[in-house]
Amino acid sequence: MIKKLTKNQSGSMVVPVMLSVLILGIISFGSYYIWQHRNTPKPVAVTSNSKSTVASPVPKPSTTPPAAAPVQATISGKLAYPSSSNPAQKVCAVDTTTKKETCVETQSGDNTYELKVEPGSYYVYASLLQKQGDVTPAYKAYDDQYSVCGNAASCPASGHTEYVTITVTAGETKSGVDPTDWYNT
Repeated sequence: MIKKLTKNQSGSMVVPVMLSVLILGIISFGSYYIWQHRNTPKPVAVTSNSKSTVASPVPKPSTTPPAAAPVQATISGKLAYPSSSNPAQKVCAVDTTTKKETCVETQSGDNTYELKVEPGSYYVYASLLQKQGDVTPAYKAYDDQYSVCGNAASCPASGHTEYVTITVTAGETKSGVDPTDWYNT
């Protein structure tokens, strides 16, 4: 049983639907207009000699001098690896506060490295760029108390986890930072 709509019944639905579409359109356009003009500077009235004119706002000059480029510091040291020659390595300084890493890659056979860093305090480690035997690039050889002791069997094992904190100031060069503890197993 299908009920047939009369002309009067179907026409009565058209008007509310059309009004709804019209209202939604007006709201959408208004929202779009506001969104587009939210950061547009508004004109300001300027009065001079009893005449009113419209002018754009004038930004105030900055009294703060431009920031100078930060002066970097340098960390350098020797590379080592328990084999006949040093493989290519990545040497990183890890900021002790932010944990941000600054790294440099060395070539196979290099015996030293040099890192440019922002002033601060760092832990320094070396890792391999490619796997060498059982040692993977995930292994980190730190400049720690074990390497300061000389990486000898007589050095205390606790030295493997006692990283040396390297603190540098602007323009300073800190040398003798040797991330050579490849023996923490």
